[in-house]
Amino acid sequence: MTTHNPYEDAYNLYWSAGWRNILPIPYGEKAAPPEGYTGRDGATPSFAECYEWAIEDKQQNISLRMPPDIIGLDVDHYDNKTGYFIIEAIENEIGPLPPTWVSSSRGDTLSGIRFFRVPPGLEFRTNIPGGVDTIQNHHRYAMVWPSVHPNGGLYQWRNPEGQLTDLVPPVEALPWLPDEWVTRLTVEASTAVKAPIDATGARDVLAEMPTGEPCRHMLEAVGKIATGGDRHDTYGAAVLAICGKGRQGCPGAATVLERLQAMFTAEVGTGPHARLSANEATAEYRRSLTGALAIVANTPQGAMCYDDVEEYVQSLNAAEQSTGVPTDADELETWIQTHAKQIDWQELWADDTEDEYILYPILPARRQLAIYSAPKVGKSLLLLEIAAAIATGRTVLSATPDHPRHVLYVDLENDPRADIRTRLTQMGYTPELLTRLHVISFPHLAALDSHKGGQQLLAAVGYYAAELVIIDTVSRTIEGDENENDTWLQFYRNTGLKLKQAGVSMVRLDHAGKDETKGQRGGSAKGGDVDYVWKLSRITDDTYRLDCEMNRAPLPEKTLILKRNSNPLRHDIDTGGAASVLAAQIETIINGADQLQLPADTGRDALAKALQHLHIPPQSKAWREAAAKRKGNTSKATTEFWDNLK
Repeated sequence: MTTHNPYEDAYNLYWSAGWRNILPIPYGEKAAPPEGYTGRDGATPSFAECYEWAIEDKQQNISLRMPPDIIGLDVDHYDNKTGYFIIEAIENEIGPLPPTWVSSSRGDTLSGIRFFRVPPGLEFRTNIPGGVDTIQNHHRYAMVWPSVHPNGGLYQWRNPEGQLTDLVPPVEALPWLPDEWVTRLTVEASTAVKAPIDATGARDVLAEMPTGEPCRHMLEAVGKIATGGDRHDTYGAAVLAICGKGRQGCPGAATVLERLQAMFTAEVGTGPHARLSANEATAEYRRSLTGALAIVANTPQGAMCYDDVEEYVQSLNAAEQSTGVPTDADELETWIQTHAKQIDWQELWADDTEDEYILYPILPARRQLAIYSAPKVGKSLLLLEIAAAIATGRTVLSATPDHPRHVLYVDLENDPRADIRTRLTQMGYTPELLTRLHVISFPHLAALDSHKGGQQLLAAVGYYAAELVIIDTVSRTIEGDENENDTWLQFYRNTGLKLKQAGVSMVRLDHAGKDETKGQRGGSAKGGDVDYVWKLSRITDDTYRLDCEMNRAPLPEKTLILKRNSNPLRHDIDTGGAASVLAAQIETIINGADQLQLPADTGRDALAKALQHLHIPPQSKAWREAAAKRKGNTSKATTEFWDNLK
């Protein structure tokens, strides 16, 4: 199909396919969308606005700004760019990308923008150096068919089979970006909350930072501009790193930032290859600086550089290495009774108290357990509900705690207002009900695989009189290598063991490894120091499975099927077990197929390929049963199955 006016001819096709941020671009160009409709604060145009753009008396290209739940991977594989090889290398490491729709003006199948669905609310890296950029809601937009490239080429769509097509891809037909890719591409600091400050507030934050000659940490932060890639992104990373170090207490931030502004202006605002005027470059740099200062403003201002306290840290290490064992016989007796007291066998045999549970059946008292899952399954949500119920004595997972207990929730993942408050409100909680739930959000604790970190956590446990500690997530609390067993042995020695000695239960939240079948991410010793390891898996959008993969002591239940309800927000145990799981999967597949208007005779393999975003295992018998039910030729066994569920 050729076109006289790309935007006028195609905007309605994209709207009908579910796209909304459909923006005009000058004909034969790739830049200059309407002002106010891109970036973090960009507006979403209405259909009426799109119509007004379409009837303007001029030719216009057409572009798509990504919705919050879609990302584009822009792969450039030409000249000196090797984006396709970069994608291949990552696929070999963490798994392949599913076939998807691709927009490109080039004739090859290597370059082009690949589109995927992603969980909303995430922020992704803007690029992978070498030829791969990301297109996301706040960053860039995608040129699409039937636009004309500045070199005269026509933008075209390729469907997931790699064939050129004039069809516009429906938003809901795009495949999901695999979890491993989501983890690889997301920005670690995307959950940071920006303080609502203006230019004056930003200057005040900068003025609080120590002055003087820049320390080595500052110089290392400046080195980020030498990493290559988009200059805006590399300078932005350096500015954020400098502001972060200055907020921690490193001297010289103002001096370094002033020098960096001069470097940025010289590089992008002057010279034969400048893309901005000097004034525009200065304004762009100051916007980046204000944003970085807004991110660090919520962190308390530190007083000194870490190097200045090195001698103090060394003295602490020396004190720790001292045995502290007295040589006097009387003092040794007292020391033994305090530090190395033996079990009293008579007392132990006479103890006939029943096993105590904080929450039956998953959380025995004075025990430690790990709960892990793939990213974005909802383990933080589940544990927040459990923590609030234990703190208030409310029923959760069909069990009611015997009495309310103080719970310490160490949270290094969730935004207090957007996540924690919203979820607790949806669960029906108000502030006066939560006096025993103590959430410390992004706390300034030393690493928990160190002596100092363990002692600091114990101090917080004592202060809040906590009987249960929840750590979300444990990998963010360590300074050692996550893949080294010694890191987890030190974690147990300095934190886990201390909590056991204090009779305090602990729940550690963690991520699955690249291969979920191999358990938690990191060293094998991670699972050796806990009493139970539970895995949370998604079955359907509202059905989950909790499996105990390791238990040091007997458990009454090792598999729980959970139903997530929204009014109020809660998880209930589904007593139907495997039959309920299969029924839910079948219903989800049928609804998904109907939404995509797949033919009634679509087979199980075709269903599994079209609906892979449902995350239902391809080996599940639900695909066969759903395909049979849609065909209307349900077998006798299938009919009996459905009858038994009624």
